[in-house]
Amino acid sequence: MKVSIIIPVYGVEQYIAQCLASVLDQSYADIEVIVVDDCSPDNSIRVAQEVIASHLRKECVRFLVHERNQGQSCARNTGIAAATGHYIYFLDSDDFLPHNAIELLIEQSGGGKADLVLGNYETQGPKRPFTEKLLLPTGMLQSNREILKSLYHGKWYVMACNMLIRRNFVCANHLRFYPGILHEDELWTFQLATLAQSMGITTATTYYYVLHDGAVTSSVTQRHFDGLLTVVQQMHHHIIANPHLQHDKYATSIFEKKKFRFFQKIYKRSGNAAYTRAAYLRLKRLRFKHAALCLPQRITSLCYKLHDSAGYKLYCALQWLYYKWLRLKFHLGYA
Repeated sequence: MKVSIIIPVYGVEQYIAQCLASVLDQSYADIEVIVVDDCSPDNSIRVAQEVIASHLRKECVRFLVHERNQGQSCARNTGIAAATGHYIYFLDSDDFLPHNAIELLIEQSGGGKADLVLGNYETQGPKRPFTEKLLLPTGMLQSNREILKSLYHGKWYVMACNMLIRRNFVCANHLRFYPGILHEDELWTFQLATLAQSMGITTATTYYYVLHDGAVTSSVTQRHFDGLLTVVQQMHHHIIANPHLQHDKYATSIFEKKKFRFFQKIYKRSGNAAYTRAAYLRLKRLRFKHAALCLPQRITSLCYKLHDSAGYKLYCALQWLYYKWLRLKFHLGYA
């Protein structure tokens, strides 16, 4: 089974050599590597070409070039359109892989039948590691309900990297990354979880995530907040487009959970009271009146039934309590 490894490239001159070397040195033989040049302003592509030219597996690499910078979502979409593998795999160009990453993932694919296959990952670099780890045992989830339930309980990550995704599954469901926003992985993973019928898991490390000061995740701007709101809006559209999800407790609860946690980021970090209030009113309109919800989401959804002012104050109060709870978990070593 061929695996198409898609690598968007932009401004990663320091990291791209390690990234590509780790891909070309994979123990799994049947791969194609699709490097998407998103108009990188530095020497990333020249470095990439030098690494590839000197490698024995250079024939498996294709370069695709954007005429203008379009962002990571569009670069990944370009890679999806060009891929010919049974599975698609996304790799960020400042990260790298263990030598047997693809082989380990393929082993848990059920002979290529699984819609998704996930592995574990480790963080590299000086920044504080993520707490979002893979908490599922090696094996297979055989139903959409199991997959959604595990995502609701936070048992796997939302990053698009480090997943084998069956290409026919992506094409049949017309899945693409939403262009021009940050936090696009949140939307992508939600869509995958609501549609996939089987998911393989390996607890082995199959990805090294490099945390550095130049990463997109290292700073917060207005664009981050706008991206969070757009993700929630698109999740709402996705549920409307798949009406059965409105009656799925885990799908609607994940949606409400994201709304609450995204607002928490805006509430604590935007510093703009008018924007925060407008964000609440925007989120309030994105709901399903008769949706099945888990208990925490039923509590927070009570805010929507109140007058805008009262509901906003209660929602902020719940956010404050949630923040204090997170701080307590942090001090106790659970976060």
